[in-house]
Amino acid sequence: MIRRMCKENPLWGAPRIHGELLKLGFELAESTVSKYMIKHQGPPSQTWRTFLRNHADAIAALVFGFKFLPPKKVQSSLHLMRLDTRQLPCEANPPSCPNWSASTRLGVPI
Repeated sequence: MIRRMCKENPLWGAPRIHGELLKLGFELAESTVSKYMIKHQGPPSQTWRTFLRNHADAIAALVFGFKFLPPKKVQSSLHLMRLDTRQLPCEANPPSCPNWSASTRLGVPI
């Protein structure tokens, strides 16, 4: 019964299976459940790579950049980058870009 529950519910650990077996009327220790559980190969849940691949269209990154200009001046920029396309939107015409207008309202020179 322990191995079957473990196989059918790979994300359940020994405490959960122990609790379910107690509800069904089986009286045994949690250490007994963990002793007879099937050891799964691989990660128990999705990896970061899987998460990023599944949600890339909804994730964005803020990219802050700066470069030093002579004499002792710094030019900074703030861009919003889509993760699914890995492109900065509105690169061709910065004044019409919403990122450009948002950063200038915040006092960040571009």
